[in-house]
Amino acid sequence: KPEIPVDQGPREMAMGTVELNADGVPVSYTVAAGDVPEIVSDRFCVHLAYLHAINSVRRISAAGNLHPGDVINFDAATIGSVGSERGEVANGPCPEPHPPQR
Repeated sequence: KPEIPVDQGPREMAMGTVELNADGVPVSYTVAAGDVPEIVSDRFCVHLAYLHAINSVRRISAAGNLHPGDVINFDAATIGSVGSERGEVANGPCPEPHPPQR
């Protein structure tokens, strides 16, 4: 089930930058040095498992390690087009079920 992120603001271990859609909802996040997955998910009020699910298609590592410059996707409708790890993009299968992609 898609989750709608809410940015509670930068904090230690979640200092990256956020891209918002036209409605002001976070759609992606660029990782900063020292960011930790659990803290990033907490910053945006989404479950860590949700982030893993919608980002697993485009990320290389299954471990969920974060590296400065990685792009984390928050929008389940862009599973196949948003996200990267160390500047690279994997081409894994979309999790089922998933919403229509744009």
